[in-house]
Amino acid sequence: MALKIVIVIALLAAEFVFATLFCRAGWPKSTKKGFFFKMAASSVFLISGILCGIVSKNESYRNLIIAGLALGWIGDVFMTFDPFLVNKSKAAKAAAGVMGGLAFLAGHIFYIIAFFMMLYPGSSKTVCALVIMIAVLMGVVIVIKSALRVKLGKLAPAVAIYAVMLLTMLSSAWLLAVTGGESAAFGAAAAAGSLLFVVSDFTLALKLFAGKRFDTLGVRSIYIYTYFFAQMLIAGSIALI
Repeated sequence: MALKIVIVIALLAAEFVFATLFCRAGWPKSTKKGFFFKMAASSVFLISGILCGIVSKNESYRNLIIAGLALGWIGDVFMTFDPFLVNKSKAAKAAAGVMGGLAFLAGHIFYIIAFFMMLYPGSSKTVCALVIMIAVLMGVVIVIKSALRVKLGKLAPAVAIYAVMLLTMLSSAWLLAVTGGESAAFGAAAAAGSLLFVVSDFTLALKLFAGKRFDTLGVRSIYIYTYFFAQMLIAGSIALI
């Protein structure tokens, strides 16, 4: 037990250190050094998932979550690869962004499937509650978008699809926590991880689409730390089943 605690503390500390180094190295512009720090941080949550999988009692859930973590790692490669594309065409840079977005989207789908699989009872009431939660959350997002004057432009359809997937993940995780799941700790880890993911992506969206007022080191710190520790919590849920 003592060894497990030491490993957990070491992984959390490593995640914090690499996330901090990435946060600083990639500001105000992306750098190659920042890329390597981010991939180190991403490798920590992937390794955490694999280690948690060793003690997991649910093979299906373990495999789905680790697949989602791996897709997050791949997404981080593409999303942070721009310092290596300085002399490349706009098409190459756009392709990297699209590939990164698709990897994250696929990762969310794996998480959703994993959370759905663990939801019980799988009744019509559960499905109904899930649909209502997603609809309410989307309504809240739309209101906030209007209040903050966020302009998505041509990316609006893609952002909408991604938002629905993200909120579906959040809703299924929180239903999992409310209905009990395998244990209170398991449900709490999945729910907290999903919530941090939403906070991270929402903050990043403000930085990208709401103007320079949100393009600050403080905002950057929020979406970076919440993202990495969201992945750590979801990875940790594997060991809590």
